[in-house]
Amino acid sequence: MAEQRFRAFVSSPGDAIKERKIALEIIEKINVKIDGPLDMTITRYFWEEQNPGLFNMPDKKVQETLNTEAARAHFFILIFHEKYGRIEQGKTVSNTEREVKAVLAERKKNPRKTILPYFMEGTTLEPKVVELREKLRSLGIIDRSYKSLKEFKDLLTHDLYSTAMSFKLSTDKIDALKKFWNFRRPNEGDTVSAAIMFNPYAIEKFFDTDVNRFNHISMAPCYEVFRAIRKIDKTLRKAGKFGFGVFSTDNEPGRFESTNKIWVGGSRMKQGSQNSYTLHASSTIEVAPRGKNKPAKITFKNMTGIVNITSPLKFYLEAQRVEMSEFDYRQDIIAKDFGVLARYKDPKSSVTYDSAKWDYFFVGLRGLGTWGAAWYLDRCTRELVEKLIDDKNLEIILEVTYKNGAIASVEDVTTKGQEYFSQATSKSSINGEIQKFKNYGSL
Repeated sequence: MAEQRFRAFVSSPGDAIKERKIALEIIEKINVKIDGPLDMTITRYFWEEQNPGLFNMPDKKVQETLNTEAARAHFFILIFHEKYGRIEQGKTVSNTEREVKAVLAERKKNPRKTILPYFMEGTTLEPKVVELREKLRSLGIIDRSYKSLKEFKDLLTHDLYSTAMSFKLSTDKIDALKKFWNFRRPNEGDTVSAAIMFNPYAIEKFFDTDVNRFNHISMAPCYEVFRAIRKIDKTLRKAGKFGFGVFSTDNEPGRFESTNKIWVGGSRMKQGSQNSYTLHASSTIEVAPRGKNKPAKITFKNMTGIVNITSPLKFYLEAQRVEMSEFDYRQDIIAKDFGVLARYKDPKSSVTYDSAKWDYFFVGLRGLGTWGAAWYLDRCTRELVEKLIDDKNLEIILEVTYKNGAIASVEDVTTKGQEYFSQATSKSSINGEIQKFKNYGSL
């Protein structure tokens, strides 16, 4: 992975010279820590280090250059010791506040820009400094107070390192999602770039105002599928994919055959069918739907051999005296299910990255497994990216754990053997998990 560079701009009036030197040292030390393990560096912009030719320009040009550099920064470090700063002739605010204004204007276009303000405590801040501080607070920008240079050093070290880490991880997540959602752009005449498909369910009580987003459907998806679709929607947008739509299986979009498809729940199966089906022509996973006297089943092959998986969800509910028909995902119980996250490239598609047509699958044995597959994509992206190769198919078997009204964890169990899955549905194992839950709650 190519090294990523982030820019830090340090802004302050001239009386914060000692703090500026400390900021310089901190950036150098943090770069030593993050360069290797994170493949990133922070490049700094201090006016003191710029080419002397900058200061041969008129004051107006110098400050315009500094404002531009401030707006370009990923991290804007603002320091006030006491003074408000110099006000250039013909201006009503100080040069420091002009830099702040430039960053705030850019931040409206790019909310990821980070502002780290620090104010010296124990000094008499000039009224304009207090006024600027209140303005930043009104915008939801949290500031820090420091009583000594040592405290300033400790605060800035912690804040800048934490911010760099979160910025890097956030960037990595977006890159990973782009790698997963690498389907081609729509061709001319296509209705949508991708169709999120679900089997309709005639109950809309879960939706509230969100039901209006499903403008293509005749009936609503069930609750778990709805939660999965919301996760899928979120990850598509983070990956920069737009123009997709949500459709029920009885209301396909135009030019459906040429469209990228995202199958949620049992939408790939013809509604009402009791026959087993393979997810895709390239798939090694077979799904048998739930019947009157038989549970749903996933069959796949891994290094241990042929594996058959059934859902333990019903047994968890029975052991905790919850009727399946009454389970509404708001109860303080523990439950488990299994699901599949998969993608397959159309073999007839272009081999060029980002130009192929794909089928994606989020399929659970029960609804919890479907929801969990989408949860995994959103929450475990860094783990997922290690399994992704740009133009290759992907199949992952997932174990979903629900506790206290929410999904608590989703784990990749693709390499587990039959014994593991048989044990997961055994009475002793289920009772043991329930007892641990009662003893330790969400731990």
